[in-house]
This record gives sequence, C-alpha cells and structure tokens, in this order.
Amino acid sequence: AEFLIGQINAFLAHVLMIRLLLDQRKSEIAIKREVSFNPQSVYYLLSIARIYSAEYLKSKIQDLFDADLGVKTGKWSPREAINDFLLRFFDQSSLTRG
Repeated sequence: AEFLIGQINAFLAHVLMIRLLLDQRKSEIAIKREVSFNPQSVYYLLSIARIYSAEYLKSKIQDLFDADLGVKTGKWSPREAINDFLLRFFDQSSLTRG
C-alpha cells in the first residue's frame, strides 16, 4: 500500500505541475519542453490537468498525505486509507474544476 500511495502521489504531483504551467498560460509545446517526463505521458497528463484546479489537486495531495500518515500510525489499514482517499478524490461535492 505504501508503494501505491507513493505512486499516486507522484502522479498527482505531475498533474499539479502541469496544471500550474497551464495556469501560467504555457502552451502544450512549451509544457512538453519544460517537464522532464515522457512526452507521451504529457499528453495524457494535460487532459487530466485541464479538469482539476491547482487548489483541488493540492488538497488531494494533502488528503493522500493524511491517508499515508493514517496507515503509518495504525489509524487505518492500507485498504481503508486508499478507499477513503479515492472516495474523497471523486466526491463531486468537493470537486473544483480547473
């Protein structure tokens, strides 16, 4: 579960990085040049980054940190923590579109 939480965190960090570049009005070509990850991934990440605001992504990264802390302190099992995180991530009432 810690590996999965780490992978989700890295994914959200990449999406946030691209969202912040979009907020700076950078073009898709400029973003592809600026980031250090696979250009094919950038296309996919761009489509996701356009959906969510930077504030929303930051709050979800914090939620993920809280889930990880809950696992490490024994508050939650890994399964409970990931389920809780996913439910909060896809909660439409808290969704802030970009």
